[in-house]
Amino acid sequence: CMGRDLYEAEAVFRDVIDRCDAGFREAAGCSLIQLMYPSEPPAHNDLMESHPCGQAANFAVECALADLWRAWGVQPDFVLGHSLGDFAAAYTAGVIGLEDGLRLVTERGRLMETALGAMLSVLGSEAEVTPHMADLSAVTVGVINGPASVVLSGSHAGVAQAEERLQAAGFKTRKLDIPVAAHSPMLDPVLDAFAAAVGRVELSAPKVPVVSSMTGKRVSDELTDPAYWRRQLRRTVRFADGVQTLAAEGCQLFVEIGPRSTLLGLVGQLLEEKTGGQEEGK
Repeated sequence: CMGRDLYEAEAVFRDVIDRCDAGFREAAGCSLIQLMYPSEPPAHNDLMESHPCGQAANFAVECALADLWRAWGVQPDFVLGHSLGDFAAAYTAGVIGLEDGLRLVTERGRLMETALGAMLSVLGSEAEVTPHMADLSAVTVGVINGPASVVLSGSHAGVAQAEERLQAAGFKTRKLDIPVAAHSPMLDPVLDAFAAAVGRVELSAPKVPVVSSMTGKRVSDELTDPAYWRRQLRRTVRFADGVQTLAAEGCQLFVEIGPRSTLLGLVGQLLEEKTGGQEEGK
């Protein structure tokens, strides 16, 4: 899992993971490699399931895959992330160095663990869903994955209220197995601390065009401002808008860079809805 076969067989992939392991030892005091590729499967992998470790592992795999694809001669015309994936996209575009990115996502995960809450997937559009939670200040639309696919995020009580109302109105909902309220008001107390962490690393203008999952549009010099990443931690993930931007730019072939292929299905649906036909999706 998490690219273990690639780690054993591909030097480019292994080098990125090894570098991330060294950075994670410095930031968290333990081995990322041992967490990702244990010699024997642990009975409980609570540490790996923590946000700092999980975010570091995902970032490492995504960056390693990006470098491996490029070593094979596949160069991206654009990059688009999905929440945490914006950091791997920034690395791929030359905005942030690997070790700095690893330290940032580890700190990001640590800060997010203070925002305990809930997330709820809803089959409905942003416009359809938001009237049912207008008076719930601790709940927001955290993610927009498609025209009829959103994720609510916020306090346990607030999300439970929203779920009850939406189900009564006929919406299909599903509670996500995520213990923190990502991209919600629950993160407000840690935003300044994360901006300060970003301010301690070097950020450069992108060498590859970047589409932001926060705005759904192309971004450039904004990526060098810690305030951008502060907003990115809090604001809604507008992944569907980002895919539409890529389609408008003429992108037809999408490659998902990550440990799973979750986004491939979403992109395929979005492009099919846009064209009325079949496209290859990210």
